[in-house]
Amino acid sequence: MNGFPVKAGRPAGGYHYCGNSMRRVFRPGDVLVLAAVPFERLRCGDVICFRNTAGKQIVHRIVGWRPDGAVTQGDNNDCVDAEPVSAENYFGRVEAFQRGRRRRRMRNGPAGMRQFHWNRCRRR
Repeated sequence: MNGFPVKAGRPAGGYHYCGNSMRRVFRPGDVLVLAAVPFERLRCGDVICFRNTAGKQIVHRIVGWRPDGAVTQGDNNDCVDAEPVSAENYFGRVEAFQRGRRRRRMRNGPAGMRQFHWNRCRRR
């Protein structure tokens, strides 16, 4: 996601998605519902929201770990993000999203990694 500006009248804990990096998971206009999951409890496959060093808000999936933080990548991106995510710039895990009137649970953890790999195969 290239950013998720907060819009007036948004549901509590939700952000409107815009961008292309998580296509096949989210569509522009989907409302993301975040949970304040502690950084140390995050796992590969979790979809998280964070702010990069340029101050841009991003939502991507954790695909690995390094000593300095989580390695993230958008499901529709070709490569991992340049900067690791640390506890300081992380602010929530996506627990669900709403598209129209339908609310859907987010696949996180191992199920999220399976979805990530499936989405990567479908891109080819």
